[in-house]
Amino acid sequence: MNEVVRGGVRPHKYAENMFQELEQWSRSDMQRAFRSEHAAHAVLRCVPNLARLVVMRMLLGSSRTCSASELSAWFAQDGHRSDYAKSRSGGQTPIATGHSHTRVVEPLLRLHVVRLVESAVPPFYELDPAFADRMDQILTANVRPPFDSEHESNSVVLDSPALVQRLEVFAKRRWERVLHFLVGSDSESASVSGPSDELVNALLKTRLLENCEEGLRITHVGFQFLLKDTYAQIWSLLACMLEHLFPAGSQHRVDAMGLLFQIALAVPGKPYKLSCLDANQSRFLKCCDELGLVQVGEKEQAFCVTRMGVNLVNSKQEDVASHSGGHLSVDMGELQLIVETNFRVYAYTSSSFQIALLSLFLDMRYRLPNLVVGHITKSSVRAAMSNGITAEQLVRFLNAHLHPMVEKACIPPCVSDELYLWEAEQDRVRTDDAVMIDGFESTLSFDALTTHANEIDALLWSNPRRLMLVVKAEKAEGVKQYIREQALR
Repeated sequence: MNEVVRGGVRPHKYAENMFQELEQWSRSDMQRAFRSEHAAHAVLRCVPNLARLVVMRMLLGSSRTCSASELSAWFAQDGHRSDYAKSRSGGQTPIATGHSHTRVVEPLLRLHVVRLVESAVPPFYELDPAFADRMDQILTANVRPPFDSEHESNSVVLDSPALVQRLEVFAKRRWERVLHFLVGSDSESASVSGPSDELVNALLKTRLLENCEEGLRITHVGFQFLLKDTYAQIWSLLACMLEHLFPAGSQHRVDAMGLLFQIALAVPGKPYKLSCLDANQSRFLKCCDELGLVQVGEKEQAFCVTRMGVNLVNSKQEDVASHSGGHLSVDMGELQLIVETNFRVYAYTSSSFQIALLSLFLDMRYRLPNLVVGHITKSSVRAAMSNGITAEQLVRFLNAHLHPMVEKACIPPCVSDELYLWEAEQDRVRTDDAVMIDGFESTLSFDALTTHANEIDALLWSNPRRLMLVVKAEKAEGVKQYIREQALR
């Protein structure tokens, strides 16, 4: 649901990794997903390492439960634990020291992998039975291969001696197409067609693009999207398509996510038959093909998973937190910047995408085969900031692409300071709809109304000397009602 804010509509925030997507699911949805060992395996991969160790230790226990005190002992604050702590943990060595057990187990609770039984004395943590059963299958190697069919072999032969290399090129071009379309530049590969209507709708629904008189143009949300890592970018679009195609809480959505769970365990470059997918997975497979996660061969009635698709699901939550994006990266052309103290920027690049990205906040002056020259001007920067781009984002972008020959690994301080000053200028004046009230008979009545307006967060400005005050327009009716009740005027 979108939230109305000053200056427009705040877009719904979509998940930027698998953890964020699954933590929105209910316990019943997760239990349905845990019917598949592929889902259990993928969920285990997306939680932090310490949480994974907790799962394995609980799984190998006799009851698959763990009391809160025992779990706390696993994360003793130092290596010298008391005899009591050792007895509570069954004599087991700590998993790690200096960590809070509540913080470690929190991701497991949010994904419904474990649940806390607080009604028991003492309280204890319990593994989800369905998840534990699937993990038993995994540990005993009693699992089906991904996209396995019980009735026929999935092995198909495609006449492609360099299939894996071709898939890498395919995935790169697919994602290039999305980014080029977003910044309004032409793809450097003439063989790549435009995005599908489904993908364009996703870009509009996530408010990365907006319709205007000139056509589609990038928004401030779109620019912020470009500064994110590839992992978060792809997941945002995937989550949008998933929400649009399959309602939350439905079995159809669980089936569609089952496709991603199996992609996590697939072999890049190995062909799989389309006949092994159900209707919901086949529908969602087209979205994955649009983003370069898989390549569908309609003629061969098969599809292949790309490395980007495998790494998308396998990347860990720690990678997302550090913005490393795991192994997901798409080379959009080399960009090396030299920023001078006179605000001139030399950009060594031949990528049309990088040039289009720079033109969002630079006043472009010259373009040579491998060099473009632009100026950081107040008008160009304020135009970018009017779309929601912040000075911090610009400074971070410029610093991240500095030429290796630059002595200091940062842009000149005078440039960064000026960017922050230009941003601060936008906050000096703010306009609000308001109602002015004057004509008070006494200072007492003015003070009483001022106090009431301040209590209900309606007061914007007051002048005791002139007995005037200004209140917010949306709360003016409440102030007027108070005046009538108190007969202040």
